[in-house]
Amino acid sequence: MKFGPYEIAVTARANCRSMRLHFHPADHRLTLSVPKRATKRMIEDFLTANRGWIDARMQGAGDWRPSYAAGERHLLLGRYVTLGQDGVPVGEAALRRYRAKALSEVLRHMLPQWESRMSVHVTRLTIRDMTSRWGSCRADRATLSMNLRLALVPEECVEQVLVHELCHLFHPNHSPAFYAKMTRFLPGWPELKKRLDAFDLRPLPPL
Repeated sequence: MKFGPYEIAVTARANCRSMRLHFHPADHRLTLSVPKRATKRMIEDFLTANRGWIDARMQGAGDWRPSYAAGERHLLLGRYVTLGQDGVPVGEAALRRYRAKALSEVLRHMLPQWESRMSVHVTRLTIRDMTSRWGSCRADRATLSMNLRLALVPEECVEQVLVHELCHLFHPNHSPAFYAKMTRFLPGWPELKKRLDAFDLRPLPPL
């Protein structure tokens, strides 16, 4: 299907429970797997919500591609840091660990505050790679997973995702009651979500 300037191959699968968006760097294309019940409107809403992620991968930063060498500028919690300076490591794997630790620290302080405000308790929180979602919640187990890419965006955007997932402990769907709960606890969440979805995650070459 056509989405803005992009052509996205959409496949409906019987065993697919949620929409999964993938970027294939080898041939610079996008594919989307959707449940068979998904309507065109649902697909368009999902792609719109992930427009920032799509743009970042399809447009790239000119012909430059990061090699995670010293001097490159990469995002960490909404600001650019320079690899090889101020304790920021060089190398893709090392940078992933550095980001995971930074995001873990943010969540370690943020989660207890929101558990107290919302009168909920999370039994486990993990950080992992996700291709199409910023976070997920298992309400029956009270467990949360947060996307490692959140280590790139400002803390207030991380907070919006955290509150979103915590609200799923009350409402496992995206019903009006769910959004009412979101608005009750975080009235400014719509603007934060727009900011998050539009955030440019691309690294920059050395100066």
